Amino acid sequence: MFGPRILSSISFTTKHRMVPYSHPIIFDFLVVGGGGTIGAANGGGYYSGGGGAGGMICSGQALQGGGGNAQPFLRLSVGQSLVCTPAGETAAANSYHGSQGSASTLIGSTYSFSADGGGRGAGQGGGETSSVGGSGGAGAGYGNTGGSAGTANQGYGGGNGAGTDPNAGGGGGGAGGAGTNGVGQTGGGAGLGLLWIDGNVYAYGGRGGAGGITPVAGAYAANRPSGGAPNRGAGSGSAVGNDASGGNYGGAGVVIIAYSGAQIATGGTVTRGLLGKTYHTFTALGTFLVTG
Repeated sequence: MFGPRILSSISFTTKHRMVPYSHPIIFDFLVVGGGGTIGAANGGGYYSGGGGAGGMICSGQALQGGGGNAQPFLRLSVGQSLVCTPAGETAAANSYHGSQGSASTLIGSTYSFSADGGGRGAGQGGGETSSVGGSGGAGAGYGNTGGSAGTANQGYGGGNGAGTDPNAGGGGGGAGGAGTNGVGQTGGGAGLGLLWIDGNVYAYGGRGGAGGITPVAGAYAANRPSGGAPNRGAGSGSAVGNDASGGNYGGAGVVIIAYSGAQIATGGTVTRGLLGKTYHTFTALGTFLVTG
């Protein structure tokens, strides 16, 4: 008989395969469309409604444009990317009515956001109308054209024109508030912009034309060179004096991605700013890539 056998040595061979695993990283973002413009002077621009601001979509705070709830933050892993397409400037209008701004987009494999361009301001004449945009275009003065609504959860609508001589134009809507109505010789006030986590205000509307007289000095949004920070999506408003055609460009849009701590991604212009965050700012087409 054979008794129990004692195994003096046992050898195990185990193969291990290393599988890289990346926890998603949290990112905040901002997308602002390009601003709309006021009508040109040769089309009665000093009676025209101000241009609407570009729409504003964002995360990182309670509200985005138009009073809508801000978006949840993004979750991206190492190797993932987003294509950022900010709107360029909107050319000054050469017609009675203004020009619509262009949309800005942020697109990835699981994310897609589009902030509408600002609405155009209506020009002089009852047949000239404003247009819906990220923040609505404003109404003209002459003919009492009404202001347009803003895109839901992106921006507020524009104000109405005065409707009686001297027919001041309404103000363009902004991300943080509606444009006001024109009254007599006082152009409607520009709709307020909205503060984002980087400490800057974005997407404010353009002031309405002042019924053929010199407007009250103030913030004229995207007019160049008299106001309007670049790449904030501002709508253009009436210039100082009767001539509303001098440099009434709608402000370019912008796409920004932010995260806490040191740089862990590439793309755009990289800066450190408020809240200890790193900001990637895109003012032209580019790709945001998480490198880790």
